Amino acid sequence: VGLGVEENKIFVTGDLKIDPHRLSISEDERGYYDRIMGLTGKSVFIAGSVSQDEGEIILDVCEKLRSVISNLKCIIAPRFLDNIKDLKKYAEKTSLSVATKTDLLDEKADKDKIDVILLDAYGELGKVYGLGDAIFVGGTLKPFADKPLGQNILEPLFHCKPIVVGPNVKNDFDVIKKLQGFWPNIIVKDSSALFNSISSLLLDEGFRGNYFKFIKDSIKFDCDISGLMKALSGLRDKVVATKMTC
Repeated sequence: VGLGVEENKIFVTGDLKIDPHRLSISEDERGYYDRIMGLTGKSVFIAGSVSQDEGEIILDVCEKLRSVISNLKCIIAPRFLDNIKDLKKYAEKTSLSVATKTDLLDEKADKDKIDVILLDAYGELGKVYGLGDAIFVGGTLKPFADKPLGQNILEPLFHCKPIVVGPNVKNDFDVIKKLQGFWPNIIVKDSSALFNSISSLLLDEGFRGNYFKFIKDSIKFDCDISGLMKALSGLRDKVVATKMTC
């Protein structure tokens, strides 16, 4: 308003990173992912937006988790798809069987024998978080050079999923402090602590339920893009009309 913009043209959207239209997962979508990735009856650990330096750590943790949780399925989403080749190569040194989600689209793929699924398409992670039982948010243990504050913790929390992060979290740190008050082990400093926190979540369904309830009751999300979309729709109509009359 102070800059001269008319007040009726200003819309407060909240945090666009937690737009429910982008993150919500329908029952049909859930069924699709369950079927494609073989998640039914599995304990699902998701590591999202993993940095290049975190990839090997996550695979080592997955292998260790696999030794204590027989029905484990790990989903890893590297921040950059170029890292998938390196993740596959490192996985060959472990006892883990690894496939990309695209690999699993093949009807002949034996999904039950795959321990680790690599998400190899951008734009899916926000919804896929809704399938997890325990989540690690990448870029927080070994930060990105261009993004030292870690990735977005709000996307998994939108689904009320229990998260674990490294110490490199500055964005939304007030949320982390609130969660840490409920569960101190949310912040981990190394691979050993990461294994301990994730395994404790996966092995204790009752605690996961309490964590879920705490998130649902305590973390409030502020995102309403309806006004913005209405404004953009009107702008689009004007642009189209102008283009058609030129």
